[in-house]
Amino acid sequence: MLLVAILLFGSVFGFYQFKQVMMRDYMASMPVPTIPVTAVEIEAVDWTPVIHAIGFIEPANGVMLSAAGPGVVSKILFESGQEVEPDALLVQLDSDKEIADLRSAQSRLTSVKAERDRLAKLARESLVTKSQADVAAADYQSLVAQIDSLKATIARREIRAPFGGVTGINQVQLGQYLQTGTEVVRVENLELMKIRFIIGEKDYPRVAVGMPVQVTVSTYPERVFEGTINAIEPAIDYKSGVVQLQARIPNSDQLLRAGMYAEVDIYQPKLEQQVVIPQRAISFALYGETVYVLKSEASPEDAQATIDVAQQVTVKVAQRRGSLALISAGLQAGDRIVTSGQLKLANGTRVKIVEDDTLAPPAVLPRL
Repeated sequence: MLLVAILLFGSVFGFYQFKQVMMRDYMASMPVPTIPVTAVEIEAVDWTPVIHAIGFIEPANGVMLSAAGPGVVSKILFESGQEVEPDALLVQLDSDKEIADLRSAQSRLTSVKAERDRLAKLARESLVTKSQADVAAADYQSLVAQIDSLKATIARREIRAPFGGVTGINQVQLGQYLQTGTEVVRVENLELMKIRFIIGEKDYPRVAVGMPVQVTVSTYPERVFEGTINAIEPAIDYKSGVVQLQARIPNSDQLLRAGMYAEVDIYQPKLEQQVVIPQRAISFALYGETVYVLKSEASPEDAQATIDVAQQVTVKVAQRRGSLALISAGLQAGDRIVTSGQLKLANGTRVKIVEDDTLAPPAVLPRL
């Protein structure tokens, strides 16, 4: 029985060894898999860094006018959406009593002034006491102050445009009683707009007052509006690490309106001869961003031929814009990189370069 067991074990072991040899020979006879990929050769190009931000358009001069004091609307002197001049009277509140009091005070001003001057002359001649002249002078000053107060009260009942612009929709009606602070109408000067936006702390040293900006809005995707940075917040928000900027944008054609969502690009000095690659060539993983570089090696089947082998390298992306990425480390001009087919690759995988038949990306991406 021991001899039979030994013979049986030897037979099984021999069959296993035979199977391994056959499998090795079979695998050796199989062709090495070649993965089809698309590739490009990196060329050094000029790159203009851009700081990208978002914000909302608002007028350089825009305000909601409201009643400075209570009163009844006696006149409405504008139409909604009307162009108005600076200091144009828009709404008049009832001020008949104040106007009557003003006329009464102004009618007495001449006689009171004459009395002051007469007593002052007599006091110099010692014909009346100085105290009598002082009382006359005080009466005159009191009347002048009363007139100024009435004029101010009447002015507070006149709602005027603080600057030239376009009125919004009228919020009041004729005969309506307004409380102090009741909103009347919005006035905006559309000739000059501004946009406030934020950038990260790391970009703060790269901006300055006077730098040009380009602004785009979804309403006019084909149009680029030019502007200039006119203010930078002096402090960085310690909670979020951002700083606020403001840019002015000429708007002579009045296309921009307050409240529009806008994208802002601040262009930096041009960098020459940089490594720029398509973003689709970059693979993302927990340990970093990688790109497959193609290396030429001698073919093991034919010493006279060469093959392309993929080698995975880690890269550092300095900036992205559209479909392109600026690479600051890991690649150099002249490298051939894989742009599609990376999912099937590993270090040392043999590849075959095929024609790129993907659709060209649109020049302008659709907006939601």
